[in-house]
Amino acid sequence: MRGGTRRAAHRQPAGAAPAGRPSRLRPAPDPVHTRHERALGLDADSRLVLLDRKSTMGVRNHRYQQTFRGIPVFGEQIVVSEDASGHVRTLFGQKLDGLAAQIPAGKPRLAATRALSIAKSAGLGNRVGFMRTRDETAPLMIYVDDAGRARKAYVVSYFADSARGGSPMRPTVIVDADNGRVLKQWNALETALIGTGPGG
Repeated sequence: MRGGTRRAAHRQPAGAAPAGRPSRLRPAPDPVHTRHERALGLDADSRLVLLDRKSTMGVRNHRYQQTFRGIPVFGEQIVVSEDASGHVRTLFGQKLDGLAAQIPAGKPRLAATRALSIAKSAGLGNRVGFMRTRDETAPLMIYVDDAGRARKAYVVSYFADSARGGSPMRPTVIVDADNGRVLKQWNALETALIGTGPGG
């Protein structure tokens, strides 16, 4: 929200919302989604997108990603477990509240192609002209930093290596979708290798 008081988005355990809380949600094609959204107490701009659904020993586990105005929330997933009768047994994960106060409506100022260019410069530095990249993705998401500030951001990821090979990288760079500022970055390939050695 520009020009006013900025209120921090806050994470709330999924099980903290009272079941049956009234919702202004539009009708969903899957009534199970609607029931779970109401149980979580999501606001009218937030929805659940089903990622996976499995049944084990009479328990159905639904894994969702929260979205806000159709944009996925980065790093937040919720698992709803219910019995064969449809009664919710456990809610695992965190939902985000307070996003409407921080996320302006409308399209982001920055294009995804520009975010990708910024992410390559940030992730590769002075090697950007010598590295070959592929598998480039830059989805628009809602990113909330450690201070609780939410913003639209591109979560850019790509694979990079030198022309001769032997220097593989998979940078992930989070780029503010309005001003192009790099909010966070890491090498996902390097992170995946941590702890893979003997005794790791």
